[in-house]
Amino acid sequence: MRRLIPAAQLVAEARGRTAELVPINVTPGRSTTLLDRRTRAVTRLYDPAARDAAEREADAVERAFAGGLPVPELIERFEFDGQIGLIMAPTIGAPLSLVEAGLGPAEHHALMRQLGLMLARLHGIEPGPPSDAVSVCTDMADRARSMLRNERTLANGVRSALLSRIEALHTVAPTLRPYRPVLIHGAPDDRHVFVRRQRTRTIVSALVGFAASGAGDAMADLAVVLFDGARHHRSRIGVIEGYQKSHPIDGQARTRLEIHLIARLATALQRESHPAERTRLADVAMALIGEGTLARVVRPNPPRSEGLHRFRPREFGGHQ
Repeated sequence: MRRLIPAAQLVAEARGRTAELVPINVTPGRSTTLLDRRTRAVTRLYDPAARDAAEREADAVERAFAGGLPVPELIERFEFDGQIGLIMAPTIGAPLSLVEAGLGPAEHHALMRQLGLMLARLHGIEPGPPSDAVSVCTDMADRARSMLRNERTLANGVRSALLSRIEALHTVAPTLRPYRPVLIHGAPDDRHVFVRRQRTRTIVSALVGFAASGAGDAMADLAVVLFDGARHHRSRIGVIEGYQKSHPIDGQARTRLEIHLIARLATALQRESHPAERTRLADVAMALIGEGTLARVVRPNPPRSEGLHRFRPREFGGHQ
């Protein structure tokens, strides 16, 4: 950290700017994000080994900005002592993670619809290099099935329901046609969605944090929004409603989305040790998959396979 901050400081001063930089996020071995207290501009310094990630972020931000999306303008790129730096213009608003607790369900639902519209616009932009978030559906389904088979702390009914669903999806995955890669954000979670008040309502003001961006599956972005939120998970389905205004989700895409969701659940269960939180994560996934919320919002049915339509959330505690 002591080496990274002077690097950005020296670069800023060498270009005739006085900077007062403070670290706001550190990803060991990858990057450090610094905020200029004077201008509110953000500098992201990538380690030499993470050059590809730096190039992906720069490429995605420039494509999205040129496409008219509310993303921070890339002001400058630089290299210093092997590090790759990106300086981005100030962002209006605050992370959704800081204000979400104060939003009611209806306001949050409307916000998610806006985000869905925004992601649809992003996915309509010609993509650049592949994203770190890209995964083959068959591989994802296989890993999720292995993780859930080894899961022993969830209630038997919950675990059986999840295993039944992933088995069905695992059978279908090899039959899915190749999807068209689009420009995805890669991590559109509550830290990277900025919002602000506009008169009497809250609006999405910016998307930031494109370090995992690139060419990938559009359903990966939607899975992040649906599953990774800490609050209002029921109103998060608004992101699908907004998205489908311009990008209808067919049965194949819905199947990929379910695979992404269960894969995220399996990974989250490995990281989470608190029993109550593990149960909550499983409940969120179960409320969405099978004949849950997604089936009501996404009209087309996914490809048929033995057992694919058997899981009904209401059979396991009435999750709707």
